Amino acid sequence: MSSEEVGIVAQRKAGLEEWYKALIPALVEFVGNLGISPAHGVQNARTMLDPFEVAKTYVDTPVPRRLQLLLDDVDVELLATRND
Repeated sequence: MSSEEVGIVAQRKAGLEEWYKALIPALVEFVGNLGISPAHGVQNARTMLDPFEVAKTYVDTPVPRRLQLLLDDVDVELLATRND
């Protein structure tokens, strides 16, 4: 990496915590605007699931792949953390 790229990475890392702290309230407001109640339920970090990780899992699965099976697994995982 060039020194400029290293500087950009360092700058982004420095702002990551502040960005993450702002993310949750914005997410709660967004969910509330969608009409989902209780909107504050998204604050429970245990139920947070990285959609990019789910997408990566799907893309990395050999063909033929079944999206519904993956989504069913996601539902099971989310329901399990909800019942804890």
